[in-house]
Amino acid sequence: MLVFVLLYTIASSLSSYLAEEISVFTIADNLVYWLITAWGVVICYKANAKGDNEEFIDRFICTSLPITIRYIVILIGVYIVYMTAGYITFGDAFDRFTEKWNIVDSIITNSSLIFIYLWQRRYMLKISGANN
Repeated sequence: MLVFVLLYTIASSLSSYLAEEISVFTIADNLVYWLITAWGVVICYKANAKGDNEEFIDRFICTSLPITIRYIVILIGVYIVYMTAGYITFGDAFDRFTEKWNIVDSIITNSSLIFIYLWQRRYMLKISGANN
């Protein structure tokens, strides 16, 4: 299962090179993604080791579902509020604003979301290791 997840992640990162012209920003986006993901897995492993140091892979995989559902609900809510407020405030000018979303904004946003997601997983692993 873990091998499948790693291969899927590699394939999805590499697929970004097929859809567009390769640029420094695309490479930077993927590099930041991989560095934060690797760092997150390491801190999750250390959090599990501080607990009972057992069943890391099972806990790591099982904590992903509730955290993912929570983030989807939160992000949908934030998106609805953001888009509604933007259209109420700026009207048609908001369309031009959203078109100017660039790769730097994407790198910052994606990195922040991945960091927060993995930090939450670390917290869940700490709790599950301490309760046994």
